[in-house]
Amino acid sequence: MLGYKHTKQAIEKMKSRFVNKTNNPMFGKTHSEYTKNLISIKKSIRPLGLYDKNYNLIEKYSNQVELANKFGVHKNDYF
Repeated sequence: MLGYKHTKQAIEKMKSRFVNKTNNPMFGKTHSEYTKNLISIKKSIRPLGLYDKNYNLIEKYSNQVELANKFGVHKNDYF
């Protein structure tokens, strides 16, 4: 697809799709916490582990957000 250009007709069709926001099936709705967790797990590249000094696994986390929540910090904070 590198270098591909959409036709003017295709571009206009894409633009017209977003004129009326109610065409989006999620407009005005939010995901449940359960669904948010499922999305988060699916998007996680790899799980994280918390280890002691001897490299023994203490606890496993599905992603950095879950780990950050455990310690009450933002996911981008450095320890």
